[in-house]
Amino acid sequence: MIEIALDETNSDSFLDKKRAVFAYNQTIGTDLRDYYLPAQKLLQNFAQEEIVIFKTSNPDFSNNLFALALFVQSYFIEHQIECVVFKVSDSKIATKAYKPYVALSIAIKYALRLQEETPAEAYRELVDMGYLGIEVTEDFEQHTIEHKLNIAGALQQYQAKNLSQALVWAGRLKALSLIDAPINICVKMDKKQTDKPLSFEETAYEIWSFVKNYI
Repeated sequence: MIEIALDETNSDSFLDKKRAVFAYNQTIGTDLRDYYLPAQKLLQNFAQEEIVIFKTSNPDFSNNLFALALFVQSYFIEHQIECVVFKVSDSKIATKAYKPYVALSIAIKYALRLQEETPAEAYRELVDMGYLGIEVTEDFEQHTIEHKLNIAGALQQYQAKNLSQALVWAGRLKALSLIDAPINICVKMDKKQTDKPLSFEETAYEIWSFVKNYI
């Protein structure tokens, strides 16, 4: 994963060395997919750099969504970037706002890793999510796995009818647990059905599109 640093200084230096700077000031939307293009540009234009500084003068630009987009796009673009430094006005406020997106990145990475496994191995790992505070019940006769995460609120019930949906829900559940979201949710996964996997971008987007409501 690309490390994200939050720096209050407005210089083009980081760790006592001048760094390459990527500036993006264009108007942008509020959807994760809106941030994929600038993320691609940074990764492609500065692929040989170890550290890149990012700056924007657009007050509506979301550093958090951009950081998440960088993480997703780094799966497809070869690069040597180890750290992207975001210039911010208040690092304490920025760090607090960024923490849920760290959890999202961890959860998305988990789902994408499972997407590369065989269906049998992926489902085996989905049974082992109890360490997240998730109650997991496997029904061998019905070939189902049920996940319950009860932190707060009225019960929400969902079904994952195939492996792609199961992996999306696994990522969502992991993120919700890591951010301690006020949610009471039960997801039943059907192990009998396998399907063509989603693209990594689609899986990441589907995880974010649900979890964003609890950030």
